[in-house]
Amino acid sequence: MATLDSDHTDQEHAGPVAERLAAIVTSSEDAIISKSLDGTIASWNPAAERMYGYAAADIIGRPSYVLIPPELHEQEREMLQRVGRGERVDQYETIRLREDGTEIHVALTLSPIRDRAGTIVGASAIARDTTMQRADEALRQTAPIESAQEQLERLVAAGTLLISEPSLERVLQQTAAIAAEVIGARYAAIGVLAPDGRLLESFTTHGITPEERALIGPPPKGHGILGLVIREARVIRLPDLARHPDSYGFPPHHPPMHSFLGAPVVGRRGVFGDLYLTEKLGGGHFTEEDEHIVKLLAAQIAAAVENAQLHEESARLLEEVQQLHRSRERFFAMVNHELRNALAATFGWAEMLVRKKDPATVPPAAFEVLESAEQAISLINDLLDLSRLDEERLRPVLRAVDPAAVVRRAVGRVMPAANAKQATITVDLPKQPPICHTDASRVEQILVNLLGNAIRHAPDATEIRLSATLADSKIVITIEDQGSGIAPDDVEQIFDVYVTKAAEEGRGVGLGLPLSRRLARLLGGDLRAVAQPGRGGCVVLELPAPSE
Repeated sequence: MATLDSDHTDQEHAGPVAERLAAIVTSSEDAIISKSLDGTIASWNPAAERMYGYAAADIIGRPSYVLIPPELHEQEREMLQRVGRGERVDQYETIRLREDGTEIHVALTLSPIRDRAGTIVGASAIARDTTMQRADEALRQTAPIESAQEQLERLVAAGTLLISEPSLERVLQQTAAIAAEVIGARYAAIGVLAPDGRLLESFTTHGITPEERALIGPPPKGHGILGLVIREARVIRLPDLARHPDSYGFPPHHPPMHSFLGAPVVGRRGVFGDLYLTEKLGGGHFTEEDEHIVKLLAAQIAAAVENAQLHEESARLLEEVQQLHRSRERFFAMVNHELRNALAATFGWAEMLVRKKDPATVPPAAFEVLESAEQAISLINDLLDLSRLDEERLRPVLRAVDPAAVVRRAVGRVMPAANAKQATITVDLPKQPPICHTDASRVEQILVNLLGNAIRHAPDATEIRLSATLADSKIVITIEDQGSGIAPDDVEQIFDVYVTKAAEEGRGVGLGLPLSRRLARLLGGDLRAVAQPGRGGCVVLELPAPSE
């Protein structure tokens, strides 16, 4: 295959690349031709030989005008001039001549060829034979029109496809194409009104190429017949669009349109757009059967468009919720940081006053300050844990754990509060409790919350009982107090972080119980309350039993 002469450098390194390029050109199904700017053919691939009938040896060096009908010679010169100015000419339809004189339709793309210095020295042409494609289109235009039953069958199949499409833009593109195919029209378009309901904010077409749209200019806004379809909310069928008194006319370069069928697209809130088709295939007019079909199709389009709009709105709202969630987490992190800093000094000085001196010499207010600071820090930690649980960032650290040791540590941590109320904590554990595979620190956190809650609600100088048993492949830990108990209506509400009883608003119930339940479930167990009014409070912690 001959090529245009150009200055190539580093031929040794370019060899493999050149070989691959030559292989691609040789195996291409499209004709690939290079020519100088005066039209002299310089290269000719096998696909060009098959398409035009000339062997490479017979055509290289000859002017490309031998392939072009005389009336198109001027068009060829204009295209070569455009390429000479550095333009690329994409997919223009034209006619070429085979060696035997027969005409073929081709789609051409012309690109500049530059030498090493960047100077344009020729043009490469990629040609695709569209003769059969045009014949098929002509056959479709003259083929018998589908029966109403066939149209309905295709309409049902199209409806399933449209409802499953979440993108509004793709719904509009697909529905325009489906409408043209089902009804049998050369052109179809769907207009969607702006929120104010006055003009069209989008206009999706089928049958018009991007180049034609660019030449036509801005899309219509809903005047003329398109506006009439929307305003009167009825189907309009016309033999000749241009002859209707409300016709608004066509801009320059607009393809001719005569037969017309338009239908309003009506949703739950009324008319929000229109569907129209023009140029019935086969040269006839749209029929009454087409009118019935277009009504059904417009209803399907309305459902598909609203479904896509809801999907996009849901996606937008979800993004807003996620953004609010991220903002909330940043707020929590900031509040946690600031509260910790504010409490650090208070807790430190209160601890120095209380822990390192004789209690008899410590002012009672110092104990209250220390206790309040400890409660505030505990609340901050609980809030942070709940936030991490919401984000699924809290992960348990599972190890072999001695349950008895965990219980002893938890009881030790709440003893100061129990002593202050003169409460007794009784622990009843199996003599040799089995080793568990769990997160010891989280189990201890749960037990401290449950024991602390029992101490707060129990009367002074009463007993709080903690017992553990092994049942149904679970370790069951029960904590009971001698308080007023839990009402049946409250067995679930006490675990809701957003529910506070009116009688407890003054003192608050904290986040301990809601957090403890979520931690228990994170560990594969559960936490529940037992309603026994008048017989004391009772909560039951269940954790997975150790594997054998």
